[in-house]
Amino acid sequence: MSIYISYEAVTNNKEIFGQVLHQICNKIEAEWIEDEDYYGIHVCPLGDIFFEFGKEDGDNQRWHVSGECQTNLIGPGFHKCIVDILDELQEKVGIVFQVSDETNYYEDRDFQRLKSENFYGWLKSLITVLDDKYKSGEYVALCVCWDIDNYQPEEIAGTIVTPFGRYDITSLNIQVKSKGIEEFAREFFIWNDICKDAKFYRNCGLKLMWEDCYFMSGARSDEDNRINTKIISYLERAAVLDKTLPFPKEDYVFLCNLNDKKPMDITQYPNYNSEYPIGFRKDWIRITMGKLSISMPGNFLYEYGDDGDNLWYDNNEKNWKNIRITGLSRKSGNAEFRDQEWETLQGKFVELTCGDGTLRYHFQGETEENGYAYYFASGEAICDNSLYLISVCYENEKDSIWAKEFFERLRCRSNQ
Repeated sequence: MSIYISYEAVTNNKEIFGQVLHQICNKIEAEWIEDEDYYGIHVCPLGDIFFEFGKEDGDNQRWHVSGECQTNLIGPGFHKCIVDILDELQEKVGIVFQVSDETNYYEDRDFQRLKSENFYGWLKSLITVLDDKYKSGEYVALCVCWDIDNYQPEEIAGTIVTPFGRYDITSLNIQVKSKGIEEFAREFFIWNDICKDAKFYRNCGLKLMWEDCYFMSGARSDEDNRINTKIISYLERAAVLDKTLPFPKEDYVFLCNLNDKKPMDITQYPNYNSEYPIGFRKDWIRITMGKLSISMPGNFLYEYGDDGDNLWYDNNEKNWKNIRITGLSRKSGNAEFRDQEWETLQGKFVELTCGDGTLRYHFQGETEENGYAYYFASGEAICDNSLYLISVCYENEKDSIWAKEFFERLRCRSNQ
């Protein structure tokens, strides 16, 4: 249930191809991506267009160039954008693309048909399938159009999670049946129309707020500053283009304050109302590390240590917290707890079942290092042949409540 367009051609001059594509990139205000084997442009969130290069067999002068894009997540405007780029490359580079477009838009150039039949049809079918899955009782909550390698937002029964927001499936199905699909499509697709209009820029900002934004100070990290700045830029451009478009005023002002930026005057703008608070990372999220499913605050940053440790931390100046986890596996047999770590703690640690595995954890109380005091808790989880060493550190003793919740949210999933 996806919409793709793929393309391939042969060119004698990779350099000229890159120059023309770079000019197109600048003209449509996209971001340039380049590596040894490909050129690409980042048009909008989730909207990347790549051209991969390889030498033709037995011919060192000719390059085979190809690419494929999934467009149903971004919308019909993005699909049209790709076709327009292919047209311009063919005209200015002097090549001919062989294009496979399951929507037939490359052949007929009927944008209204592309939108109503293909994209609206896909979205309506998706909602019907999701509603059927919930009615079957098989699922409590679902992530849809979501990268499986990404974190998982907190589950809320009866809802679907998408990169563009959280929706109550029952309410959504009623809305589509009573009002048709177009109203929801204008909210769901980043690029629903031909032009990059106000809704395009607002929806770009909303996508980044929902999935990517940590809602932390831009001074905390380069990543926070970049994401906050990008969202503010998208939203302000939308506000300039259309003062009647519903606008996420509270979150916009909050992000401006986080980046020490004076907000625009938006008092006269209508407010954008969301069924759920915007921003999955405002809540707990769940990530997977091997057989271990880890639930943690969504505003934590991540680092992979040289010693193999995985570190998540909030980087707060006061009341900071961090989590460190190392995974180990046995070549044969099941993993066991390290008895030397627990034999002196009889009656002082908690042991519980965590999904298909078993967890032990213990609060070691206040610890001092280099004259600096903080609180420390450690744990181990075993599942099949895997052992996970877990440590939690925090500055404020009151956060032992948070640490206990963290441990008791851990789950293991067996491969057996």
